[in-house]
Amino acid sequence: MGPGPTVIRAVLDTNVFISAVLFSGQVAGLVPAWQAKRFAFLVSRPLLDEYLQVLSYPKFRLNLDEIQAILDEELLPFVAVVAPQRKITVVRRDPSDNKFLECAQAGRAAYIVSGDNDLLSMQAYRRIRIVSAAEFLRILHRSKPR
Repeated sequence: MGPGPTVIRAVLDTNVFISAVLFSGQVAGLVPAWQAKRFAFLVSRPLLDEYLQVLSYPKFRLNLDEIQAILDEELLPFVAVVAPQRKITVVRRDPSDNKFLECAQAGRAAYIVSGDNDLLSMQAYRRIRIVSAAEFLRILHRSKPR
């Protein structure tokens, strides 16, 4: 018997993560996909910090217990934490987006899933494809074990 199927490794931009955990709709389909280990959800400390910061925005009206529940029940048990070793300075218009490239490279990701035009317009960084959530869900559907 040969090795099992290769698991897709991906980094989710903050806007995709927030949409998946807080809103219904197509992007919310990512939550059961990462929880079922349909893909390896890669995060770094800077990404976790940004996810937490954005969940705390007043417009989402989440209290600390709700934020903690999202982290403890929907995110942390299902992610692989990576530690980027080198800085990347490719995205110039919004340098804070470089942390997604750093995480993806350190974690040997195949994809960055984003709704950010600065990242999406790149289409790829080295061998890492940058795709929308809708495209990533199609990729997951095509890779589903038969």
